[in-house]
Amino acid sequence: MASILIVGTSVVQIAHLAQIEDNEAAKVISWHLASDMDCVVTLTTEAARSIFDETQGRQQVLPLDSIYKKTLPDWNR
Repeated sequence: MASILIVGTSVVQIAHLAQIEDNEAAKVISWHLASDMDCVVTLTTEAARSIFDETQGRQQVLPLDSIYKKTLPDWNR
């Protein structure tokens, strides 16, 4: 089962989903969940690139701002 974790500014099947405001707490939590985490979802490409670079390319990332949204529903309604 795939899992994702939203890390601060940093948002398939979802097994574990959380939004962590504190980046230091997010790093500790993600370290503990590392074996369960397949992909880190971020809000921005910049945050995804930072995580990808910090892990020397070992962590999969998915920036939400890279998703083509034209046919997706508006979830804020």
